[in-house]
Amino acid sequence: MNNTHSFQFQNTLNIKTQGIKILCLVVLICFSFALAAQNEITVTGSSSFVNIPDDDANGIDAQVFFNNIPANAILTDVEVTLAINHNNVGDLKMTLISPAGQEIVLVDRPEGNGFVEADLISTDPISFSDAFTLNNPEEMGALLDSTEVICRDDAKCEFFPFDDTANPKTFAYLLNAVNANGGPRGTWRVNIADLSEDVTGNFRVDELKLTYTTDLFQSSLSYSTNNLLTLVDNDPTGKSFVLDASNFPTLGTLNWIEVSLAINHTEAGDLRMVLQAPTGDQITLVNRPARVFSDGDFNFVEGDLDAAFPITFTDDAIYNGKSMGGGVPEPPLVPFNETICEFNNICRFYPGDDVNNTKRLSDLAAEVNNNGGAAGNWTVTLSDLSSGNVGEYRVD
Repeated sequence: MNNTHSFQFQNTLNIKTQGIKILCLVVLICFSFALAAQNEITVTGSSSFVNIPDDDANGIDAQVFFNNIPANAILTDVEVTLAINHNNVGDLKMTLISPAGQEIVLVDRPEGNGFVEADLISTDPISFSDAFTLNNPEEMGALLDSTEVICRDDAKCEFFPFDDTANPKTFAYLLNAVNANGGPRGTWRVNIADLSEDVTGNFRVDELKLTYTTDLFQSSLSYSTNNLLTLVDNDPTGKSFVLDASNFPTLGTLNWIEVSLAINHTEAGDLRMVLQAPTGDQITLVNRPARVFSDGDFNFVEGDLDAAFPITFTDDAIYNGKSMGGGVPEPPLVPFNETICEFNNICRFYPGDDVNNTKRLSDLAAEVNNNGGAAGNWTVTLSDLSSGNVGEYRVD
């Protein structure tokens, strides 16, 4: 039987200067070696029927309880089957939510030539899994008329999840997020919201299938450096912190990345922050936070960053890093001379790369795994892209 191990790499950089201080915390989590089939356990659960409120974006939750899963369980697969009674599938948004609140949109209002009007009947349930690669739920029932039933009349019952965005989340993303935030034990929810009026229905979770293993353990490795660095004002090249992860397990598979930065700077809108892997793959964590308005106009954020209130970039955050302190859309505007995170207690962001915000840290992890692995030098680069804020700093 193969042993399976989990490693956690942490690298803390503490940079102090008269005007600028940066603390970098990069967390890489990997699971090494293949899981043996006999080490995996699959559990299933279901719910009672709940009524779907008409034309209500909040929807209704059906709950499935998994309180007997061990606290140290590592989730390896998810599949969900829903039994739904509704006469207009194009009204419906379906979301799976983990015990700690991580979520994935299964489908958001299927549409063909307009929103799909085909029916769903609970005796012909539909299922979602990453393994079901043939059918896009956005097209669910698109070839059926308003009297026909999805699955029963088109034999399309299995779908991969698709949230109708440029960067749709997969169940693989959900697995990583769940494992990084307490594991699969607890109450899972499926939320269905009816986003149009005049048609009502109900649903139940016919089966929620979770597969997990308990054969993993976690270990932490810490690294530090004392480089003296100077941040050059209005310099797109920026200055970099090299994090030596050469003893990251060579057989490890990188599954999750978080980056925390504690920065002293009087205008967050001046800054670009980039993470680069040993493979050369990289992600822009944020490029000049700004208030971006519906007409395309924008103002760079003038709110401060204070090292006492670090910011974190992680895929399971609610807010886009581009909107950090910006106020349009949320989170709320952070005024000039007020500090991001301290002012509104919003300190966690998903990466905002300025290209439709398409790249996530999970995408970087996948690139790293495909291009040689996580062992080696990781680099965090901070660039000041405007004039007026300079400083010298060093790594503690």
